[in-house]
Amino acid sequence: MLSSRTPRKARSGTVQEPVVVCRTDAAAGPETISDWVRSFDRREVRTLASLLASAAVLERDADCLESELNALGELAVTGLLEAEDIAAPRRLPRASVRPADAEHLDYLTAEYF
Repeated sequence: MLSSRTPRKARSGTVQEPVVVCRTDAAAGPETISDWVRSFDRREVRTLASLLASAAVLERDADCLESELNALGELAVTGLLEAEDIAAPRRLPRASVRPADAEHLDYLTAEYF
């Protein structure tokens, strides 16, 4: 997902630690969306999917894009999504997506569009 590794100044003038939304290293820990997906209700699944789909369109890091698309696939398995929740990735230029990630897009497209 989108990430910022540069410290930011808060409005108060103090320096805040960077916001890191996607980690692709071992520090991310063993938990993934598949560890949590069954505990989400319909509203939560749809909200998460919408946020992940929107982030995927803006993502610059290929590994994070893969994670976002994989998470969307995991959420799709719940059967709680609607097409409009995940419409944003359809705008991704095919050439900008790695072949393995295109498989995730193909799955989502086949299921919802």
